[in-house]
Amino acid sequence: MPRFTLFLFTALALCLALGDGGGDADIPGASARTFPSAPRNTSEGFTAALGQAGLRFETKAAATETGLAACDALAANVSPSVIADLLTRALHVSATEAQLLVLASVNESCPDRADRGF
Repeated sequence: MPRFTLFLFTALALCLALGDGGGDADIPGASARTFPSAPRNTSEGFTAALGQAGLRFETKAAATETGLAACDALAANVSPSVIADLLTRALHVSATEAQLLVLASVNESCPDRADRGF
């Protein structure tokens, strides 16, 4: 799982760097924005939500890191569908599972991103 997590972070970083998020990356001054960090104290709720959805990670830390990476990508205007696609490829999960992971991330770790629908 650490290799998959590293791949996910790399893929998200590339997506952000290339402006593939479908957000406002083409708007002048958009890259100069700063985004607040996602709340980082909800790992128990997040991992419980993943467990209820049937998604399992090797460790709670790996699950939490993946969810926080999804929140950080949302904060940088990467669309939820792009994040789910990256998760599908990086973690070898179904599209539905990837969408559930993004939704659990929003619900438990960054509820301020709930307006970024699929």
